[in-house]
Amino acid sequence: MLAPEISRRERIRTDLMRRSPALDLGTISLQRRSGRSLHLQVADAIRNGILTGRLRPGARLPSTRLLAAELNVSRNTTSAAFEQLHSEGFLVSVVGSGTRVTTAIPKDFIGNVRGDDAAENAMDSGPHPLSQKAAPIANFLDTRSNSRPRPFMSGMPAIDQFPFGQWTALVSRHWRAATVSDLCSPNPSSGVELRRAIAAHVGSSRGCSGDESRILVLSGAQQGLDLTARILSDPGDICWIEEPGYLGARYALSMAGLRLMPAPVDQAGINIELAIATLPPPRLIYVTPSHQYPLGGTLPIERRVALLQYAKRVGAWIIEDDYDSEDAYVRDPVPCLLGLDPSDRVIYIGSFNKTMFPGLRLGFVLAPPEVLPAFKAARMYVDGHPPAVIQGVMAEFIESGAFVSHIRQMRNEYSKRRNILIDALREQLPELDLGVHDRGLHFVAYLPDDFNDRKCVALVEKEGLALTPLSRFYINPATRQGLVLGFACVVPHEIEGAVKSLARALKPVLS
Repeated sequence: MLAPEISRRERIRTDLMRRSPALDLGTISLQRRSGRSLHLQVADAIRNGILTGRLRPGARLPSTRLLAAELNVSRNTTSAAFEQLHSEGFLVSVVGSGTRVTTAIPKDFIGNVRGDDAAENAMDSGPHPLSQKAAPIANFLDTRSNSRPRPFMSGMPAIDQFPFGQWTALVSRHWRAATVSDLCSPNPSSGVELRRAIAAHVGSSRGCSGDESRILVLSGAQQGLDLTARILSDPGDICWIEEPGYLGARYALSMAGLRLMPAPVDQAGINIELAIATLPPPRLIYVTPSHQYPLGGTLPIERRVALLQYAKRVGAWIIEDDYDSEDAYVRDPVPCLLGLDPSDRVIYIGSFNKTMFPGLRLGFVLAPPEVLPAFKAARMYVDGHPPAVIQGVMAEFIESGAFVSHIRQMRNEYSKRRNILIDALREQLPELDLGVHDRGLHFVAYLPDDFNDRKCVALVEKEGLALTPLSRFYINPATRQGLVLGFACVVPHEIEGAVKSLARALKPVLS
């Protein structure tokens, strides 16, 4: 009986193994429905074999024709893979000897390519791979802010109420009229139309000098915090920061190497008298005087004056974060701290990301003339510039009166949503003590004594709600436990249902 005929593929495999015993074809697995090209998948497999030591230095590879037949791909595919690896230096052509693995890679490097588990173990066994500035924030990434709005999400405006039709028409018109200059990289001093519009707006609405030459357009308040800390302080300098206070500020300032000193806060904002008595003189003082985050207080005039006088006396800079002062319901917005400053010690930071929509990524800083050139230079080298076309759109949105009209409409809408939420909470969860709620997009609901706000938040997350524990905003142990309730992004007819879900989760532990 004749032996079975050896198939063509078996002959090819035998020939490949004879010519290049180091090449294990079983390691080349092609995913034909993958979005990655077949020639790149072949190159990936061979490259990985070289780096892990499965393909030894100097090993001869099969011809592109034989490899293509074995993998059941076109010869163009294997030729393109070899060309890619030749260009990267992994393969070399030897006259009379075909294509071989390079011998130029150091032996102590080959075989040491680590997978994810090995990399993690190496990090655990050796020195921490992050800087001392970065290590504290490594686990801070909060992906909730990037998701769709959920009930009680803090800092999220009413996206459903934004005039997208009007905005889209402006964007379309500005893109059609875009010039070559708009598509290039303007310097941070450009965008005069938006700076002029911002100056006019803050001059009329926030009670401070509307000087366009002092304004630098940014991609948001967070960038303003980062730049201010980099430019006006050195690592190891002391910075007062409100306690409890905004987490974004805490981490931006700590990343600059500042020594953060928690400054006491009560229902009226930072207690400047107590801070002066208990804390060492700072280089920077971070405050949210118009609407303290997260407690909601408004800094009274006597504390504002005391803060300005103290900053002048010790040579400190005040960072005024005016993050959502436009949204006041009971009375008009309080004039900003900058408007009272005769000594140019205030760096004023504003943003459109809460008055408009978070994805806009536009903000600004108002700084004294002697430091503004440094801000501009740092802005250019850190992040370039905001898109010129979008700056033009925002400028026209402000100058046309649409921005003020939108703010006025949103105040009414937020007031309505806040009132519905307060009534529902008082009915469903009378155990909660509601904090200051006369402005902004959130307020704090304090828990009874001896209740852990983080455990409560873990319970309500199962209901699809996005609350934040008040204790998270403390550096020191929290003096009170509470829930930060954002109400702006919840449409009115869904608020009562969301509160019922909140009550369903909390009632068993509050009873």
